[in-house]
Amino acid sequence: MNPIETKTRYIRMAPFIIAVVCFALPFIQISCNGQKMVTLTGVQLGLGTSVKELNPMTGQMEDTPVKSEPAVALTFLCAAAGIGLCFLAGKMGKLLPAIAGAAGCVFMWVAKVRFDAHIQSDGQGMMTLDYVTGFVLTCASLVAGAAVSAFQFSQAKGQAAPLSYAPAYAAPVPPPPPGVGGAWMPPPAPGAEPVSPSGAWAPPTPPPNVEPVSAPTSVPTYVPRQPMSRSTKLALVGAAAAAVVGALGYWTYNYMTRAPGEAAIRQALEARLKQPGQKLVDVSTKIISSSTSSISGGNAQALDLVGQWLGTDHDGGQATYTFRKDGSLTMFIATDAEFRRKFPSGMEGMYSARYVGPFWQIDIKDFRDPELNGFVMQCILQKISVDQFKIDGASSPNAPRPQSFGPDSVVFTRTGGAPAGNTATAGTARSAKTVVLGFTATTELTEAHYVPVQVDQYLRQQGVDLQMYRKISNILNGKGGARIRELAGVTDPPQDLHAVTLLKQTAASGQRNTYTGKIRAVRQGGQWQLVVVEGLYAEKAAPAGRLLADYGNNALALDEPDQAQKVANIISTATDTLRKLEQAQQQYRAEASAAQVPVSTASTPLTPASSISGTWFECEGQHCGQWIWNQQAQQFDAVWSGGAKGTIKVKQNDGSKVVLSRVDQDGVSAGLTANYEGTITGNKIEGTVTWFWQIFDGGQAQGTWKATIPTIPQ
Repeated sequence: MNPIETKTRYIRMAPFIIAVVCFALPFIQISCNGQKMVTLTGVQLGLGTSVKELNPMTGQMEDTPVKSEPAVALTFLCAAAGIGLCFLAGKMGKLLPAIAGAAGCVFMWVAKVRFDAHIQSDGQGMMTLDYVTGFVLTCASLVAGAAVSAFQFSQAKGQAAPLSYAPAYAAPVPPPPPGVGGAWMPPPAPGAEPVSPSGAWAPPTPPPNVEPVSAPTSVPTYVPRQPMSRSTKLALVGAAAAAVVGALGYWTYNYMTRAPGEAAIRQALEARLKQPGQKLVDVSTKIISSSTSSISGGNAQALDLVGQWLGTDHDGGQATYTFRKDGSLTMFIATDAEFRRKFPSGMEGMYSARYVGPFWQIDIKDFRDPELNGFVMQCILQKISVDQFKIDGASSPNAPRPQSFGPDSVVFTRTGGAPAGNTATAGTARSAKTVVLGFTATTELTEAHYVPVQVDQYLRQQGVDLQMYRKISNILNGKGGARIRELAGVTDPPQDLHAVTLLKQTAASGQRNTYTGKIRAVRQGGQWQLVVVEGLYAEKAAPAGRLLADYGNNALALDEPDQAQKVANIISTATDTLRKLEQAQQQYRAEASAAQVPVSTASTPLTPASSISGTWFECEGQHCGQWIWNQQAQQFDAVWSGGAKGTIKVKQNDGSKVVLSRVDQDGVSAGLTANYEGTITGNKIEGTVTWFWQIFDGGQAQGTWKATIPTIPQ
């Protein structure tokens, strides 16, 4: 092998070897609010990996998968191919490595564009992406490899074999000596015989039987091919490389943008599946159909709805629409008290839009409120300007879409979130790529779900006397209560289980569910707009109940061993207290009998003075609780199952009828007030109650209540 060729081969191979080695170095570094989160090498980006991330819900480090980036993998293949192509002989061993290096540079650029897009869509302005040592050196090595190979290719010169001439007569024909033709010539050599009559010297006579061949009168002249100039070669190589790189870039761009990325799809699905205690763990998609259409800006201005809009109808009612990029929206009617009561944070739903000239057709559906399941608002919309649109539509289910704008149409004006640079001007046309994707999404519960359990039902299952707490109250508040407390060693009544919210688990943490459906993705102006157009179809029903934290601090889960033990301790303490009090009551009666103090357990009708004391056990609707008389404040301190608590004052008490008023200042029922009226019969009270609260229809509701009150032994 030519030593010079070997040396040039190693020179053009070296940058590609460096590029391959650089894949083991860090490529990118992701930071959040200036603090480094994760660093990934080229190998990890090309093959995929998993990184440790802190889960804010559990406080534990969890593995987060990082899928492979095709552009990085293709860059590695180009660098490796550049090494192998350098071993080809001739010009191809120089041209093909140059093309491989150029293609690798294109793929690195594609990878950078995709990384920047991901960090912009997912980082929400808090995350930054830095390209570090490995990425920079790989790009520089590929550029160097392509440049060196292209330069060596331009220096290669073709070598042509010279044209030879061979006479038919093997013996050389000497040229005629000087002097032939009358010119002077030297005398013949001694012993030479002249053959010419003139005595001049002549060439030797050819051998016998050999026909002399006369010398050709003209010999062909070889004119070597002029080599191509250096500038011409560089122009041809540059044109070829540009064509190849352009074709690869176009193919790569179309491949990379054939469908939305996983991050965009996850974001769209998380907006629909986002619930407390639930996370999206896996998404898989399959392209169902793909098409490209053109939207004319003359009749259909760009429907840039993202942002907040305010509209006022002809009756003066004000409504606010907030449209988001993921296809979700929030509607809020500030002037409608009933709407504010039902939807204090606004009505959440999804929207989809399509242009059917001369208007846009917009559907508002998939509301989060279960009562609105299947409800669809079919509207027409027309852009008036960048910051105004007019809308009209039916508000009842299955009502037809209006064909034109009527007197009830409303003009909305943008009040916030105006996107920059996304408007189309009249007379222009935009290409819109539409892709329909089938998806399968898997969710996982991060926390268990619970539903309340009736306290009396649980006590009955445990074989506990349901009258246990009433008996304790009667003994402590009856005659001789102070002496009985002293004898029993009881200072305060035990905790009443009715004041605790008992819970049972309906779905355990880690339980998974699968949802399927379709997503329509429209790509305009380099951005994807995604809307869930079908689904979400769940493999199994959503878990019933709520998270443990939603029930407040006074809730105990029977499925949690430590909390179940607390419930058992409460029951055990109350049972033991009743046993001690009953024994002390027997001892007190013995003392009274010995002192000849008449003691009787017969109940007498309650007097106005005796009926307001001690602890009342009360039930209203599905909730039961206890009212403890606060002598100093002259009011009841009341608590109910479910976490409600309030204060109750006596408005009237004549021994046969009571009128009470209730105020809940904190807890789960903060803001609720109520009026109670009841009739006293023995140690029972029954009557009606009227509740006043903003969540009720019309602001109030009515029901019945009953209570058991202490009796006074005579």
